[in-house]
Amino acid sequence: MTRYVIVGDGGAGTTAAQTIRQRDRSAEIMIISDDPNPAYYRAALTNYLVGELNEAQLWAVPPSFYSKLKIERVFGRVVGLDTAAQRLSLQNGQSVPYDRLLIAAGSRAKRPPFAGGSLPGVMTMRTLRDVREVIDLVKLKQLKRAVIVGGGPLAMEWVVGLHERGVRVTYVLRGDHLMRRTLDRTASDLTLSRMKLAGVDVRTNEEVAEVLGDGRVTAVRLKSGAKIGCELVGVAIGVTCNTEWLAGSAVSLDATTQAVLTDDKMATTAAHIWAAGDVAQVGEHLLQLWEPARLQGRTAGVNMTGGEARFALGAHYNATRLYDLDFASVGDFREDNGVTALVDFPRTGKEIRYRKLFVRGGQLQGAILLGDRKLGVRQRGRLYKKLIDARLNITELMQSPFDELPPLLDPHFDLRSWIEHVVRPSENTLGAPKTVVNRNGEMRRTQAFKLPVQPDAPTRQAQAKATEALTAVGLPAPMKTMMRIGNDVEHPAYVIVAGKKIKLAQRQIAVGRAADVCDLVLNDAGVSHVHAHIVQDGRDWYVRDAGSRNGTYVGEKRVTVPHLLENGDELVLGESRLRFETAVPRRTKQVQSKPRPQKQAAVALACPHCAATIKKTTKFCPQCGRAVAEAEQVRPYLVVLDGAQKGRRAVLGDRAWVGRDFHCDLVLANGVISGRHLEIVKRNDSYWVRDWGSRNGSRLDGEPLGAIFVLWQPNDTISLADTVSIRLNTT
Repeated sequence: MTRYVIVGDGGAGTTAAQTIRQRDRSAEIMIISDDPNPAYYRAALTNYLVGELNEAQLWAVPPSFYSKLKIERVFGRVVGLDTAAQRLSLQNGQSVPYDRLLIAAGSRAKRPPFAGGSLPGVMTMRTLRDVREVIDLVKLKQLKRAVIVGGGPLAMEWVVGLHERGVRVTYVLRGDHLMRRTLDRTASDLTLSRMKLAGVDVRTNEEVAEVLGDGRVTAVRLKSGAKIGCELVGVAIGVTCNTEWLAGSAVSLDATTQAVLTDDKMATTAAHIWAAGDVAQVGEHLLQLWEPARLQGRTAGVNMTGGEARFALGAHYNATRLYDLDFASVGDFREDNGVTALVDFPRTGKEIRYRKLFVRGGQLQGAILLGDRKLGVRQRGRLYKKLIDARLNITELMQSPFDELPPLLDPHFDLRSWIEHVVRPSENTLGAPKTVVNRNGEMRRTQAFKLPVQPDAPTRQAQAKATEALTAVGLPAPMKTMMRIGNDVEHPAYVIVAGKKIKLAQRQIAVGRAADVCDLVLNDAGVSHVHAHIVQDGRDWYVRDAGSRNGTYVGEKRVTVPHLLENGDELVLGESRLRFETAVPRRTKQVQSKPRPQKQAAVALACPHCAATIKKTTKFCPQCGRAVAEAEQVRPYLVVLDGAQKGRRAVLGDRAWVGRDFHCDLVLANGVISGRHLEIVKRNDSYWVRDWGSRNGSRLDGEPLGAIFVLWQPNDTISLADTVSIRLNTT
C-alpha cells in the first residue's frame, strides 16, 4: 500500500487527493493543513465579504469528501522535511513518513513594512477566519472607517467589500496606476474614477508611514503628513510562498520568489516529491491562481500514481470586478513592433466600456476588457483565451466592410460558434448572413453559425445554470458534490439547546449569534456571529466550523474536518452545548458480544497530545483523533475544572500556551479569554507560569498573576478572567 502525503488542502491539494483516490483505490492518503477549516475557495473570500456568494458556495468540497474518499486530514503545521529518510516533521513533535509527497502549502500575505504594522486591527485577507473577524466587527459596529493599502485586485476587492457594508474607506495607492499586470493606463483611470464616484476616498501617489494606536489601530499617518482615523488597516501588498520548512532539503527553490521549482510534470528536484498550486513555479511561471492550481494538482496526482500527464500553461487569464464593472485580461498585452491594437472605447457618457485587443501576425496575442457586468466581459475574455490557445488566424474577424466595429470587437458577433466552426468544421453548418439593427437604429450585418443540437444540451444548460453564481466571480465549477441545499429534508434530525428540542428543517443550518443570517441563534458572547454549519449530505448529518474565533467541538475534539454526527453527540460552541438527535441508524452493523474482563495495566498509558487514557497498541487516539506514534507514561497535564469545557486536558511540554487562539496547547472557547492568556515554561522539572498581558487577568490561588514567572505547584488552581479555572496535574 502506497502512502501519499499532501501538505495543504487548497485547490491543488484537494484535487490531487481526489485524483489519487480515483487512480489508486487502496492508497493511504493524508492531507496536512494548519488551517482549522477544510477546503474552501480562498479566491472567493472577498466575494463572500461583499455578499455575492452564500455559505454553501464558499466550500470547495462537500462535507463527506474526506470520509467517503478515505482521506485523513491532520490539523497541524509542517516545520521540516528530511528527504533522505522521507519524513515530515510537525510543530507538535510528530514525525510523518511518506512514500510520495505533494507540496501544496500555498502562500501567505506579506506583512506590512511600516511602523505599527503589528497592532491589532492591521489585517490581511487570506483565511476564512480573517473574513469572519471583519464581518463580526461590522456587525458589532466597531468598524466604521478603514484604510486599504495595495495596488492589486485583492486591494480593490477589499475596498468594494468594506464599502458595500457601510464602512467609510480610504484607498491608498503608492503610484497612480491600478493593477499594472491587468489594466493599462486608460482602464486604470476608468476604475479609479468609478471608485471615486461610489464615494471612496482615493489617495494616489501616497504611502502609509506608520499606524497609530494604543493597543489597537486608531489612525494612520501618510508620508505626506496627513492623518486618517480608522479602526482597520487592510493590507494587500502581495504574498510569500510557504517554503521555509524546506530549508536544508533536496527540494530546490527559486532564489527570488522562494517558490518550489518544478517541471511540467510538477516533479521537483527531489525524488518522490511533487509540488502544485501557489507554491509551485513551473519553469519561469509562478501563477498563484485557483484554476491553474487545480490543473497542477490533477497533473501531480496522475504522475504520483504512475501516470503520464503534463501541465499546459496556455494564455494567462485574470478577472475581477468593481461594483457594476467587470474586468478581464488575457495573454500578452505589450505593444511592441509588429503588434496591431484594436480599440473599442465609446465616450457617450452612458456607460463605461473599454476593450483593447493586441494582434500579431494574424493571431490574437492579448486582450484587456472592462465594462458593465451585463455586457458579458468575462465570457468574452474566456473566448479570447480560446482564440489565443488555439492559435487561430483571425484576419477575417479584423475587417469591417460597413466602417463599424470589426467582428472581433462586435458584441453581437457569435464568436463562440465561429471558433467551433474553425476547430471542427465538419460538425457545424454555416448559416446565411443576417442583418440586425443596433440600439442607435443603424443597420449592420453579422455572420450566424448554426450548430447541431446535442441530445444532452438541456443537461448541460442545467449544469451551467447551477454553477452560474460561481463562474460569475471567476471561479470554476466545484467538484462533483453530493450535497443539495433546500427544504426537503429526507432524514430529519434535532438539536436540543437549553432543554428545547429544535428540528433541523433544511439541509444547511447556520448556527451563531447573528439573528439576521443564522437559522439557530445562540445568545452567547463566546459564539461568533456565524460559528458553524450543520449540513445534511444524503442520509448523514455533518457539523462544520465556519471560521469561528473559538472553534467548534464535538465532545472534546475540535472540528477541523466536517464531522459525521451520531445520535447523542454533544456540540460545544463557546459556552453553549447542543445535543444532536436523529432516528437514522448507524451505517455500521452493531455486533453484540460478551464483555471480556480487561487486564489491569501495570503502567498507566496516555495520549501524548490530550492525556486521554489509551491502550499500548493504539494508533489513533479515540479522544482527540491524532496519531499516537508511541504510548507514553502519563505526563504532566492541564485540566479544566469548570465551565462548558470542564474536563478538557492538554499535555505539557517544555513550553505551553493557554488561550482562545487555536494555536494554543489548551484552547478555551470563551469570549472573555484572550487569544494568548497564559504562558507556561518548564525549568528544572518545575513549571513556571505568567499572565501574557490578557485583557481580564489571571489569579493563582487568588493572587493576581503578572508578567513575571511564578512557580506553579501541582494541584494549584489558576483562574482565568475569574471565569474558567485550570489545574496542573503531574500524576
